[in-house]
Amino acid sequence: MTDALDTALASLPTYDVRFAELEAATSEVPFVEAGFGLLGQSLKYLYLTACMYKVERPDGMDRNEAIVVGQLVRMYKLVHAILGKAQQDRGGDQHTAVARQFLEGVSVIEYLTQDIADGMRFDAYVQDGLIAEKEFAKVVATEVAERDGKRWEIEDRLDTSINGTFRRAGVDKDALPGRKRIAFPNVETRLNLIGPTMYGLYRASSGGIHGTWNDIGNNHLTMNGDKFHPDFEPNAVRPQIFTSMALWGTRACLVYVKSYLPDCYSRLQPRMGSQIETVAKVDELHEKWLNSRESMG
Repeated sequence: MTDALDTALASLPTYDVRFAELEAATSEVPFVEAGFGLLGQSLKYLYLTACMYKVERPDGMDRNEAIVVGQLVRMYKLVHAILGKAQQDRGGDQHTAVARQFLEGVSVIEYLTQDIADGMRFDAYVQDGLIAEKEFAKVVATEVAERDGKRWEIEDRLDTSINGTFRRAGVDKDALPGRKRIAFPNVETRLNLIGPTMYGLYRASSGGIHGTWNDIGNNHLTMNGDKFHPDFEPNAVRPQIFTSMALWGTRACLVYVKSYLPDCYSRLQPRMGSQIETVAKVDELHEKWLNSRESMG
C-alpha cells in the first residue's frame, strides 16, 4: 500500500502559491487565483484519498467506511461544481450555498470517525437519513388507500426506490425507530466538534439558500435613492470560500486516513499538512490586505 501511495504522491503536482504577488497585491484577484489553485489541489487529495481503500480492501468497503468515503466523494463533486462556476466567473453568490453542503460533509466525517469501533453513530446516521423515506412511504400508502387500493405506476416505482434504499442500508423499514430515539446530533453539534466558529460560518451561508433579505438585498437588487432595481450581473468570486473548502477538505482526508488507513498517515500528513499551512498563510495575507484597504478608506 505504501509503495503505491508514494508513487501516486510523486505523480501529483503541488500548487505553488506566489506569495510575493499576494504581499504586493493591489486588488483581490491574486488571492482569488491562489484560493482557486489551492482548492484544485484539495480536489486531487479528495480523489486520491477516496480511492485508497482499494489496495487494502479490493473487494470493497463495509457500510460504515463507505459512508465516510461517500462523504469524501460528495465533497469532491461539490468542489468540481464550484471550480467550474468560478472558471466562468459566475456564481459568486451561490458559492456559500455549496460551501454549506461541503461543511455538512466535513461535520459528518468528524463526528462519525470518533466512533469507529462501536459503530452506533453510524447506525444513527443511517437511520436518521431513512426517516424521510419511511414518511414518504406512508404518504404513498395513504394515497393508495384513499383510492381503494388502486395503484399508479409511479407509486410502484417510488416503493421500489424506497425499499431499495432500506435494503442497501441493511435496515428493516418497519423496525426503524423515531427521530427522537435515533438522536443523531444536528449540524451545530457536529460542527462545534471542529471549532467554535464553524457553525457561524455555516449559518452565514443560509441566506443564499433561503433567499433572505440579506441575500436578495445584497446580491440581486441595486438601490438608487430609495428605489430598487433588479441586478442580473454575476456576483464577484471571493477567495474565502475557496480557501476554507481547501483547508477543511484536506483536513477531512487526513481524518479518514488516520481512522481507516493509519499505516498511510505518516506518508500523507507532511504533504497535506503543508497544504493546510499554506492555506492558513494565504488567509492571513488576505485578511491583512482587507484591513489595509479598510484603513485607507
